[in-house]
Amino acid sequence: MRYVYLTLNWIFGVLFLLTGLVSLFSSPLAGIAMLAISLLLLPPARKFAYSKTNKELPFKARAAAIVVLFVAFGVFVGQGESQKAQEMAAKEAQAQAEKAAAMRQQNIDHFNQNSAQILSEVKEAIASGDYKKATALSSKYLASQNAELLDLDAKARAAQSTAERKEKTQAILAQLKDVPASALQKNRDLYQQLVSLNPDTPAYAEKLNYFSDKLKQQEEKERLAQEKIQKESEARIAKFGKPPVASGWDGSYLAVNRYLERVANDPDSIKIDGCTKVFTTDKGWLVGCDYRGRNAFGGMIRQSNWFTIVHDTVIQMHDASAFKP
Repeated sequence: MRYVYLTLNWIFGVLFLLTGLVSLFSSPLAGIAMLAISLLLLPPARKFAYSKTNKELPFKARAAAIVVLFVAFGVFVGQGESQKAQEMAAKEAQAQAEKAAAMRQQNIDHFNQNSAQILSEVKEAIASGDYKKATALSSKYLASQNAELLDLDAKARAAQSTAERKEKTQAILAQLKDVPASALQKNRDLYQQLVSLNPDTPAYAEKLNYFSDKLKQQEEKERLAQEKIQKESEARIAKFGKPPVASGWDGSYLAVNRYLERVANDPDSIKIDGCTKVFTTDKGWLVGCDYRGRNAFGGMIRQSNWFTIVHDTVIQMHDASAFKP
């Protein structure tokens, strides 16, 4: 076992020694940490330290020191890589800046040598209404700070902005032709876009105000209607109790089951085949059900009836013809 231990110390000690020497060139602190680990592992280094101090570092202390040095090695390597990345980014940024500066100067020189031709091309593009071409030509040479070029560029951009605004306005107006007046929110949104594009056009602002007011009136009307429905619902519940809930199993209502079992000739034979949804009347909640049960002669008969329910209790049964769903 002792020989295995020594062999492993030699193998890893040499490995860390080589790693430390290589690391010295890229990250000196990381290299030193790795060299320190190799000295703690290599038998000759430990023997030399013992000959000078007459003391031997305990196994647990060496293990702890190696762990700490490993952590330090990782930290130093990470710092080194981060520093390299920052240096590389700085070099790339500098290279890009130098390239941009060279290109800028090249454009300035080119404009100074060909200013008459470039200005003529920009003017022709503006005259033909090709403002995108005009700004593409002028923007390339704006660094020259030529007064005439700057003025032409500003005119081309203003004209292009105006053309784009008109194009967007026409597109919205075409869309409005297919929007009915009853679509208040759609009309309001489109006129809001028109006002944003054309703040000095009173007609668009008037239309925006009109549809905005109409939309507010509609929303208020809907709110009042909803409040009325809510109040009527609360009043019905206070008067008749909560509406009955159909069973998820067979769609029957508990109040109807209890009532039929109470009045049926053979309560155990009652089978609900299906029920309607809940309706409202001025006397209570109304549901219709199809059901079967044995009569006094023992035969199964099928019936359909309506039932008025108040506070989860059937207060009256009606013939099938009494109501129409």
